[in-house]
Order: sequence, then structure tokens, then C-alpha cells
Amino acid sequence: MRRLVPLLFWPLAATAGELGLELALFALSMPDAQGRAHEGVYARARLAADTESAFWRAFVRADAELWQGAIARMPEMQTLVRTPEPNALDLERAGARGRMLWRLRLHRAEMAFFADRSEIAIGRMHPVWGPGWAFALLDRLAPRAPLALEPEQTPGADGMRALWDAGNVRLHAFAAPGRAARHVAPTTAARLEMGGVGFELAATFIRRGRRDWAGLDLQADIGETTAWLLAVRTESAQEVAFGASGARGDWDWSLEALVDGLAGRAPPEPQALVGLCRRQGFARASWHGHPLWRLEGALLASGCGDRAGWLDGRYAGGEDWEAGARLMWMRGAYGRGRLFALWWKGFF
Repeated sequence: MRRLVPLLFWPLAATAGELGLELALFALSMPDAQGRAHEGVYARARLAADTESAFWRAFVRADAELWQGAIARMPEMQTLVRTPEPNALDLERAGARGRMLWRLRLHRAEMAFFADRSEIAIGRMHPVWGPGWAFALLDRLAPRAPLALEPEQTPGADGMRALWDAGNVRLHAFAAPGRAARHVAPTTAARLEMGGVGFELAATFIRRGRRDWAGLDLQADIGETTAWLLAVRTESAQEVAFGASGARGDWDWSLEALVDGLAGRAPPEPQALVGLCRRQGFARASWHGHPLWRLEGALLASGCGDRAGWLDGRYAGGEDWEAGARLMWMRGAYGRGRLFALWWKGFF
């Protein structure tokens, strides 16, 4: 493994690419499984390297993370930080000392080769297939945690992807190796997309170990609104979700509904919402009427009595930094208690 990573990403050192550093600092008050509040600080330094040529491009994102305070002693936080990521390659290290947790990891790394209509990439990536955000039923390759403070920070997937694009027809493929010692099953997946003016129809098949998912989704533009319908079949049941999103003036909005989930009929996916209750709904709206400010509110509810929601505000101080705050509350299977966060991010 130590020889493989430099071999894949030698162009970053061999050419004059771009280097950057992102610093993130969070002041947190978050609940444990019983709803008790714990305070602390989370800090992250991310080294970013990018380079490209006429027929390939490569990038690396490497993180150094630190949790300090009472949050570092929460059993849930220690499990989250110290549990190996679900990948075949061992590219993270974590530890604890007193009221401190730390972790070093490779967050993303990818090298892609491309021609006129095709692209092949290898590395630690985040492939996202299909519509939806809260109920993205095809988000199985590197699943996000919708209720996480930073859902985009989900672990990537170590594998290879390929794309063939003929305009109205696109074919995606993905493969990731397994590793029994890390309890990681091999994954293969393919997605065929066919579209025209204002619509897209797609078929997806994913196999991880002995589990299969087969999905059909349709997306259509209706004026300023994009509507979608998604159905996924597993070996034991089916899932159905639909939603819509759009923009009007200074507002963006989205609505999603899960009308037939897998709750009680299949093993739940880690950090996913679809295994908690068979019927759930999600609504989100954001305002960006000021060039530097953005405000967002969201509500999540299930037919089993679970509730969650958040209010989020952020301020962008140009291209060099941004700051924000989030207040989130949870009840039932979504969690217990309230989370409050103040954060700042700088880009160098």
C-alpha cells in the first residue's frame, strides 16, 4: 500500500500543480444517545493538491483532525473516530489522550484519464448516483449521513470508476475491492442514463457482497421545478421515494418523501435515514438574497413519530474565509436533544 499511493499520484509531484490549505474550527454543544449535552472544539487542517494536463487530472485531500473537550469522551464520538473507515486500504490513523481525540486520514484522492467521450479514474472517491438528498436510495457507494453537521465529509470509496458519454446516453461503472480483515465487501455497480430535453431516465444496479440493489429513476424539468421519482428493489423488499426542487427569486427549496422504506424488513444502512421508518418526509428552504449571506431551514419527520430540524446561517467573507452557525434539534430515532455549532473556515 505504501508503494501504491505514490505510484498513482506521482503527477502531483512531477508537475507544477496547485497547493492549498483549508482550516476549519468548530465550537460544539452536542447530545449523546441519552440527550445529555457535551461541549468541545473540533479542528481540521486539510492539505489540498491539484494538477492536470490535456489528458489526465489528479487531486489529493489529506486531513489532520482534533476533538478537544467533553465531546472527545462521548462513547459515540470515540466509536465514530476510531472505527476504521469502510475501505480496503488502511489510510487513516486515530488515537485518544485524555480529553482529546485525533485522526489522520486520506479524505479524497483521485487520478483520472479522459478522452473525448470517456473517462477512467482510480482512487478514494465519492461517486453520487441518482436523485434525492435525505432519501437518496441509490447513495450506496459512499453513503452520506444527512443529519451530520457536514454531510459532504463522508468517507470516500476506494475503487475505480468509468464513464462513457455519448450525449443523450451515458454509462457509468464502478468497482471497489473487498478486504475481509477490515470487514469490507467487494462492490460492483453500473448505471445507464438516457435523456432528452428536460428529462432523464436511468437504471442502476449495485452489488455489495451478497446484497443487491436495482433501481429505476426518472427526473423531469417542469418550468423552474425539477421533479423526480425513484424506486429501488432489494432481495427482500422495495423502496420508493419522490421529490421536487426549484428556485424562485432569492429562494431555493426542496421537498422529498419516502413512501415505502425498508424499516423492519432489511438490515438498516449505517447513518442512513431510510431504515428508520417506512414513511418519512423532508422539506428544506434557503434564502440567498444577500451576496454574502445564506440562511437555511429544514424539517424532517416520520410516520413513526420521529422529528428533526435545523436552522443554519453562514457568512462568506470573500474567497478567503466563511463563518456560520447551526442549531439542530432531534427526537426519536433521529436522535435526542439539541446540537449547536459555531464554525469558521479559512482557505489559503
